[in-house]
Formats: sequence, C-alpha cells, structure tokens
Amino acid sequence: MHRMMNNPTPPPATQATGPLSHSLSSRLAIGKGGWWPAGATLALDFANDRYMAGENSIAAFSSVPGVNVTRTTSAWALTPQNLPIAAGVDQALIVPQRGLVSEVARTRLNPLDVTTSTFGTGANTSVSAVQTTLPDGTSGTAYRLVMPAAGSTFLNLSLALASGTYAIQTWIRRADMGADPQFALAAGGLPIEYTATNVWQLFQLEQAASGLAATINNRFDTFATDVLVVWPDVQQGPLSSPILTPGQSAVRAEASITVTDINTNLGLPPDHTFEVVYEDGSTAALTAAAGDLTIPVSTKAYRSIVG
Repeated sequence: MHRMMNNPTPPPATQATGPLSHSLSSRLAIGKGGWWPAGATLALDFANDRYMAGENSIAAFSSVPGVNVTRTTSAWALTPQNLPIAAGVDQALIVPQRGLVSEVARTRLNPLDVTTSTFGTGANTSVSAVQTTLPDGTSGTAYRLVMPAAGSTFLNLSLALASGTYAIQTWIRRADMGADPQFALAAGGLPIEYTATNVWQLFQLEQAASGLAATINNRFDTFATDVLVVWPDVQQGPLSSPILTPGQSAVRAEASITVTDINTNLGLPPDHTFEVVYEDGSTAALTAAAGDLTIPVSTKAYRSIVG
C-alpha cells in the first residue's frame, strides 16, 4: 500500500458541513463585538492569526492570558503553497491560512544534504551541487541527480527499512528544459514513477517498508533521469511535516500547548467546553480540565478554538 502526493498547491480547506461548524464559521464572521462570535469569552482564530480573550482583541496567540507553549526543538510545517515555515523553541507553529500545527514528535532518518545523505549510490549515478533559487525563494544549494538508462542507478536516502510505515518527501524540478524529467521514489517499498516540471514541486510518498532502502531512482534503470533535488526527508510513520534541520538525523519534539487557569484569567468554569474547527473543516469539542485547556497534538491543523 502506498499513498502519494505531488500537487504543488493543495486545494483550500473545505468548509465544515456539520451544524456545529456551520454555526461557528457564521458566528466568527458576524460577531457584534468584533470578528469573534457574540457570547464568546475566548476566540483563537489561528488560520487568520487573530485572537480574543474577555472580548478584548489580542495581538498574538502568545499574548493570550494563560498561554503556555513548551517544545524543546524548532518545528516546521508547510503553507498551502508547500513553502516551509518555522517556529522556534517554545513557540507555537501557526501557518497562515492553515492554522495551528501541533504534531507528534518525529525523527528524520537521513541528513538534509543530498551529498552526505547517500547511504549508497549506484556506480552510474552522478550527484553534483548546483547554486540556484530554492523553493522558498532564497538562493542556495540544490543537487543535480543524473541517472542514465543503464545499470546501477540509484541514490539511497536511508539504510534498509524494517517493517513499518515510512514517508519520503522532497522538492524536485527539472535540471533544464532539455533534461530527462522522469524519476521514481521509494520509501522502503517498490518505486513509484513521477515527472518533474521546470518549477519546484513537493513530492511525497508513504509506503509500508519491505526491507528496502528509501531511494530516489529511475525505477531501477528503466529510464534516464536528470533532475534537481533539495531538502530530502525520510521519516518513520505516515506523512507529516518535513524536518528542515541540518545533521545526520534531526528530531522535532512534541509541543505542549495549554491555556492555563481559564477560570481565573477568563472567568470561565474549570470544565468549560470549546468548539474546535480543524483545517479540513471537521469539528470537535474540547473540554478544559482542572481549569486548564490543553490543545492536543493532532494530524490536522487547528483553524480555530472558540468558547
């Protein structure tokens, strides 16, 4: 089984269809005191980076009374345009148009640098540094990967992967308009073929490993490949945010995010329930415990939390 994505611009999050989310989205738009819904004491609109506590607008999430964010590492996520955005140690990771991203701890299994990340390179594979404009618009080093339609053509990005689910994600574009744009990715399973264009695209693949390494290849000598590669990332587990930290391996720690003492700071009962809308439009109820509202880690970004 595999899951793949190579669309550089995901569609916008859909509006929720349930009665709770419909009511909340409408109320966020028409609240009498401001943008927040009438009657709300706390409104955290992460997707639009606007916040309210006690009917007072707050300039930033970090300034909301009682907010506490603890994470021992930096963290990265992707904008809807697949560009990386970062937050530092003990900072909330809030992505414009998406919301608050709070994911489980993850470890990258390979280095960031393509040259040093090769756990094995085919004899007929060429990797060379190229100075170019990177996907985030900055100037930097990408790597040209050339693999002719000949024997021994592959670039390993990991050792052989034990049984389990793994994800590979990397930005790739054509080396030049006349170059061979086909390539394949494998995350511990059989390679899946893709085609690069003349603009950077994020390519992602999730697979159940079967004892093979994670690789960029030409479907093991099926066709010629000539592409530019940057920021390769192999992680154990399903697809998640890439980790863009240099080094042989890198860890993104899990964040602890709470709004403490809502009864003292906001005048709410200690077991108050809040309405949650996620990035995909789905909804949930989130109840404070002992006066603290804990925002759990999630596979989906939080668009808003209101109560």
